[in-house]
Amino acid sequence: MAKQDEFERILQVAINELELNAEEKASLFERIAQETIGLMIYGSRARGDHIASSDFDLLRLSRFPFSTFKIDRVSVSSYSPEQLMSANRTLFGTHILRDGRIIFDPHGELARILNTLKPADPKDLLDTVRRYSIILNQPFEEKLAYTSGLVRLARYMLRTAVYAKAMIAGAPCFSVRELAERFEDPMLATLLASDPQIVEVPSIELLDELTGRLINIIGPLPINNYGSISGIAVSAWESDRNLAALAVRATSEDKATLSYTDLPKVLL
Repeated sequence: MAKQDEFERILQVAINELELNAEEKASLFERIAQETIGLMIYGSRARGDHIASSDFDLLRLSRFPFSTFKIDRVSVSSYSPEQLMSANRTLFGTHILRDGRIIFDPHGELARILNTLKPADPKDLLDTVRRYSIILNQPFEEKLAYTSGLVRLARYMLRTAVYAKAMIAGAPCFSVRELAERFEDPMLATLLASDPQIVEVPSIELLDELTGRLINIIGPLPINNYGSISGIAVSAWESDRNLAALAVRATSEDKATLSYTDLPKVLL
């Protein structure tokens, strides 16, 4: 009991060092005080290129899987050791290796897992994005019915493709503002943003813009012989569960942006 109390005290100190308000700190500690064996911050808040509305992206290591949750500006993705180890050679693993900063790791387990991870192969990422992009090749009626979900998916795929493009150029980068400067394309800062206060309202025009830019990187979208998004989900459920899960997510009314930590814990 005394050891657990000490771990919680150290965790509280780590949370207090984050630039959160008092309510966010209290709510976060209440949610993760138990079962947390490691905590790290990644993304713009870890890089230091955030803006005022940027989320605090936290990765929580726990013995058992827990659902992702959000408290105001704080987004927490929980991983078991096995789930985090599966981030080897994935986009998410590459992201946290480059931009992550451990803030709580009393047993050193989080650091040990991170030391085993290797970066993703950008060509493999592009091949995977190309395969999944079949979901975007839909009749107009499907695009009209599921505009929000398809825009989320198109943004996610384009962001992944641009990340891979930067990796191929020899300098991995996960800051959309830096990517916009690097590729001399100011629109990328808005098109790829995940901040709800920055992203454009979903529309067919925005979907076409995102899809067109994606095609410029990966080539033509795969031919869709399934006729609909649900057709892809049903047909791929046994053969490619990730593809089916993305198709299901594309029909969701959830307004949240799609992250590569969502379906499954590590997708690319």
